[in-house]
Amino acid sequence: MRQPKRFHLGRDAARPVLFAIASGVGLAFCATSPVAGDGPPNVAARITPDNTNVQAQPAAKAQPPAANPARQHQLVPFLQMAQTSRDAVAGVRDYQALFTKQELVGRKVFNGRMLIKLRHEPFGVYLKFVDQNAGREVLYAGPHYQGKMMAHEAPGTLSSIVGTVSLEPTSARAMAEGRHPITEIGMAKMMESLMRQWEGEMKFNDPEDPKVYYYPNAKLAGQIECQAAITRHENPKRQFRFYETRVFFDKKSNFPIRLEQYGFPDSAHPEGYLVEQYIYTNIKTNVGLTDADFDVHNRNYRF
Repeated sequence: MRQPKRFHLGRDAARPVLFAIASGVGLAFCATSPVAGDGPPNVAARITPDNTNVQAQPAAKAQPPAANPARQHQLVPFLQMAQTSRDAVAGVRDYQALFTKQELVGRKVFNGRMLIKLRHEPFGVYLKFVDQNAGREVLYAGPHYQGKMMAHEAPGTLSSIVGTVSLEPTSARAMAEGRHPITEIGMAKMMESLMRQWEGEMKFNDPEDPKVYYYPNAKLAGQIECQAAITRHENPKRQFRFYETRVFFDKKSNFPIRLEQYGFPDSAHPEGYLVEQYIYTNIKTNVGLTDADFDVHNRNYRF
């Protein structure tokens, strides 16, 4: 999707120390016919271009798990999918991946790609940026650092002169380039947030809103087989944060590897606009992360 002209990318050169971490999900999407709603959303128009191949898939007549629109809210099957996916992620001790995000913060769009190490218990996160802000590192280890986020800017930048800083995860400085604190990062927490969103939307008990679309044979990057769930609010309410939500579940692992949230259409954006996108690729699970992976004294890091 083309970003609105009034939005612009944040500049990194000579910027004060800013560390923005988002929870988290790559790649072009293609799908089969949906099983609910009036018709498939215009997927190609709102997917961010990423130079990947899109391959058409034959239509499949399939129902989401436990789908029964006559007896339950249309979001119930999607909530079940999200719960199952969350449990699949929580079932591994730790993982490493390439994490890609795009977020609209105020009137600016911020992008980032980073290597992520995440351990569920005790919760710990390490991030190393690999493109924009390459070399920036961020670490969170819960009580080990009094609940603070440890971070330093990319070596060689003006902001790196101050060295490692300790920040409250929810402080304005820590979230200057992101919509979520580091404490909410990860695929499991991403699903928990989405489940709360859908549960809140269900309280309106509207059988016509949101529209739901299920794609049992979607593909990312033309090769990653997924299930995709899409919801869309065509009757906006002030209580709804997003116009359209898209989540993609890897068929092999059942992990939620991509999440997209879109803002409501307006005169400048008749098809809505991308608010946040989180992508997880190259995932390796149960790699044996230890306390050393979430320690600023790790010799492989540059804190």
